[in-house]
Amino acid sequence: MPKSSDIQITGSIPSEWLEEILPILLQRFSNVLLVDDSEFLCTIMSTFFQLEGFTTSTALDGNEAIKAFQKEIPDIAFIDLVMPNLSGLEVAKTVRLSDNPKIPVLVALSGRDDEEYRRKAAMAGFDHFLVKPIDPAALRGFLASLVIDSKG
Repeated sequence: MPKSSDIQITGSIPSEWLEEILPILLQRFSNVLLVDDSEFLCTIMSTFFQLEGFTTSTALDGNEAIKAFQKEIPDIAFIDLVMPNLSGLEVAKTVRLSDNPKIPVLVALSGRDDEEYRRKAAMAGFDHFLVKPIDPAALRGFLASLVIDSKG
């Protein structure tokens, strides 16, 4: 598996900065759960995180997501809001009502960027909201913001 320094970094984040924060990210958020009814998106995002050194698991609907959370609580989960069987909103509510002492960071994924979706996601227990499609530079920027926000 390549190291972060072997991967070409693009976008607005300087590679030196990413090299400084990547170890912090890997320490805090090493276990990533990706939940989306698009197998293609799960594969792309999983590959992105694995190339950066994260451990990933995927679920293709809300029911699979609940089973994944029951098996192992991730450090951070990226969850599509609109899925068959059980919505991402219901998954987040279920996770937040759990009595498990480990509290994951929940990131809502949506193809819609409107205030109603953001409000519903926040009410369900999501910590963050990202709009799809997500390019690698934007995802790196988001991950870097998690480190910066926790420092300050």
